[in-house]
Amino acid sequence: MRGVSFQGGVTGCHHGQTDGVLRAFLGDRHIGHLDWSSFQGKTYVNMIEVDPAFRMQGIAKEMIQRLRKETEEPILVSGDVVTTEGQHLLKHLGNPADYALAQSFHDYIRAKYPGVLFLLMPKNDGTIELLRLEVPRGSRLRGIGTAILSELVAWADANQRTLTLQVAERDPKLGTTSRARLIKFYRRFGFVRNRGRHKRFDLSIYATMYREPIAQGM
Repeated sequence: MRGVSFQGGVTGCHHGQTDGVLRAFLGDRHIGHLDWSSFQGKTYVNMIEVDPAFRMQGIAKEMIQRLRKETEEPILVSGDVVTTEGQHLLKHLGNPADYALAQSFHDYIRAKYPGVLFLLMPKNDGTIELLRLEVPRGSRLRGIGTAILSELVAWADANQRTLTLQVAERDPKLGTTSRARLIKFYRRFGFVRNRGRHKRFDLSIYATMYREPIAQGM
């Protein structure tokens, strides 16, 4: 978009991680904002926001391209991408085949379990992140979450994909009554906590648990 200028820089450093920001301006008007973190040779985009009046004009894509040139590191989108515009951007930044694969399973789950909020997001490191799994209040305690996780891990094994997720904090409105209970629940399906001897530094800094695919035939 013509007339847009960009400003940014480092905002802080801690525990080997560097945080920064990149802003887009049209004249004096602030129209775009990108928060990023660099860790272990990779740059993570934590949040992108564009003024609604200027969306779908390539501003977010331009910010990421500028960030890539400045850092000269692989760019990974680590924050939640739940808007239509955000998913469209990620689709073109990542692997279209991975996006189509995840979208197909995503649509299947939503059709089979009406009312369930379910969202998968392929990362450009080849992993698939479970961004959201929320069962409607009136349908909880019926085994729906267990059924969906069973289908998800079977799908991941069939497609040899590593699954990642960020364990949610306690939120009764979403049915999250205990973080420890959630961790125990995900462990039933083969997820491990991303720390200690299971630590994988190549995963997103927000991936608190992950699950490696089981080789077919084993």
